[in-house]
Amino acid sequence: MQPGTGSPFPSSVLIVDTQTELADALAEKLSAQVVRATSGSAARQALKAQGFDLVIAALDAADAAGGGAEQAVFRLAQAAEGAVIIALSDEISVSATMAAMRGGAHDCLIRPVDAEALLGAVEVLARRHGRKNRQPAREPAGETHSFGGFVGVSAEAELLRRQIARLGGSDAPVFISGERGVGKSHCAELMHRGGPRAGKPLLSLDCRRETAAGLGLQAEAAAGGTLVVDHVEALDASGQKVLMRLLDEGAGRPNVRLVCTTRATTAELTAQRTLREDLYFRLNVLAVHIPPLRQRGGDIAAMASHFGQVAAAELGLAFQGFTSAAEDDLGGRDWRGNAAELREAVRHAVGRRLNGRIDVDQLGSQRTVVAPVAAGEPILPLWQQERRAIEAALIRFEGNIAQAAAALEISPSTIYRKMQGWDAREGDLAGAA
Repeated sequence: MQPGTGSPFPSSVLIVDTQTELADALAEKLSAQVVRATSGSAARQALKAQGFDLVIAALDAADAAGGGAEQAVFRLAQAAEGAVIIALSDEISVSATMAAMRGGAHDCLIRPVDAEALLGAVEVLARRHGRKNRQPAREPAGETHSFGGFVGVSAEAELLRRQIARLGGSDAPVFISGERGVGKSHCAELMHRGGPRAGKPLLSLDCRRETAAGLGLQAEAAAGGTLVVDHVEALDASGQKVLMRLLDEGAGRPNVRLVCTTRATTAELTAQRTLREDLYFRLNVLAVHIPPLRQRGGDIAAMASHFGQVAAAELGLAFQGFTSAAEDDLGGRDWRGNAAELREAVRHAVGRRLNGRIDVDQLGSQRTVVAPVAAGEPILPLWQQERRAIEAALIRFEGNIAQAAAALEISPSTIYRKMQGWDAREGDLAGAA
């Protein structure tokens, strides 16, 4: 199998492996420069010396120092900017595959690998991600290095920013996982806005409510752009068939990039067989996992500051930051709703504080589920019943004021006004006591 005119096949290949068989086989089959390195450090030195179009890395060789597959691949991806990266694993391990993909690999294959089969995979990946077809990812206009809310100084935040930038320049399907409120849909939006389909339609579909027919219609409507398939684990059997057809390249397939999101963990998806196995592995070619906020504790203060600035601009109020006590309080909470809950807590605090830095008193208690009124319980004043209804709607929509307002058939500004009114009434009650 040789590259021809206009072929996406690489002209230079770096193989990271302690064994020579694969390098020798590819050298025979490709009219390309094939270089072998026996460790991750040697590979990075080779990448500094020259650029390669394709990097094939055996995980045991790349991670000879024992730092973990994800970090080993990540360091290679940093040095091999724009190259197609294929990881090789000695065992059928979902965790090893996921680690390699999170680090920046475009695919992970199980050894032993037949050279012909490997070249087939290379052709597909090179057409999708190769330097000749890659458009540079661009940061959304007007955004800072935080990528519009993915702020922080942790290693997890930096990896996430790099993944968004790298995958934004690709056209292949992406699989985004994470708990509720971590920002999966926002991540999909940033990839769309930073990629070659920016300016084209960006549509989303919730598999908990949509049918297979709805999936097909939305894919047609998003032609040329991106379709975000939310809660893909809830897709029924007929819907999964439609999704498989959308993934197949060929005549009649809508020209749409698919981004699927899920709250389920890899273990849940595989153990419970929520998705067809072939569909799961087709979707999971490019994977992004957004860690929960409790694993990014060092980022909470930076995120709260960002959300405070955004809320102040939207509400037309001043924001002067948080006191040390308030930052400590924010950092000590569990944030089960993750970034969405933090954003809403900060928005409430900005609305309560008219001047000066936000202190613990303005943060309030961490929101808990609002229980319905029990039989025989005294009837509450109307403003308190309104408060229950609004807070229940906010919980239902994970703190999204616009969606809560739409469900209640009121304007978002009404919710903000009600919140300020509640604080005033509570202050009056406290003064009377």
